[in-house]
Amino acid sequence: AERVVSGRIDRLSVSEDEVLILDYKTGAMLPGEIHHPTHAAQLAVYREVLRPLFPEKRIRAALLYTALPKLVLLSGPEMDEALAMIVSDQASVRQ
Repeated sequence: AERVVSGRIDRLSVSEDEVLILDYKTGAMLPGEIHHPTHAAQLAVYREVLRPLFPEKRIRAALLYTALPKLVLLSGPEMDEALAMIVSDQASVRQ
């Protein structure tokens, strides 16, 4: 099913063999928090949108918390899980 997505990637770095999606977060992380679950979902959607544009490249994603500064790389499985939750939520809304 097709879905409309609206968003803006803060930084996109394309090298010979990979694409890095970087999202800047200006708020501070909570103590003990790796990142907010909606951030993984946001980057998972960006990754899915970019896959057809870069079919031969590995696509990675990271959050840069500018106040700390701290760079948090998200794993593929973590983004897969976040994307599955979005799809599941959409399916339950339609029922």
